Amino acid sequence: MKKIKIVFLRKILVTFVMVFVTPVYLLLIMHDLTFSESIGIFIISFTTAILFMFLYALPVSILAEYLSQKIRYRRLLSFFIHVAFSIAFFTYVKRAEGEIQLFNPGNLIAILFWGLDEWFRYLQEKKRIQ
Repeated sequence: MKKIKIVFLRKILVTFVMVFVTPVYLLLIMHDLTFSESIGIFIISFTTAILFMFLYALPVSILAEYLSQKIRYRRLLSFFIHVAFSIAFFTYVKRAEGEIQLFNPGNLIAILFWGLDEWFRYLQEKKRIQ
């Protein structure tokens, strides 16, 4: 039970960090904005990131953790699950707009989420060993 609590707390921490990273990432890829436009984009993307990260990314990450916990290539499977769900989500969104993109900015967010989670996991295991 303690392990589940630790994993859940790590996932929540990663989610909170990504809520702040996502708007900054979006501002970086939209570099031709005025200051007032940047503030507006930041507020909108921050609000959207809160919803997206907690209602979609966090459950996907918990699912990836559960499915890959006893697999030999755990990191690879977890990576694939994060990216596959990103591709599925953004393909669905883009299809509604009339276009399909396999590679999209959302994939980088999924990769950053996965990488940050793996880094926190590494730090957590390193602390437990010492």
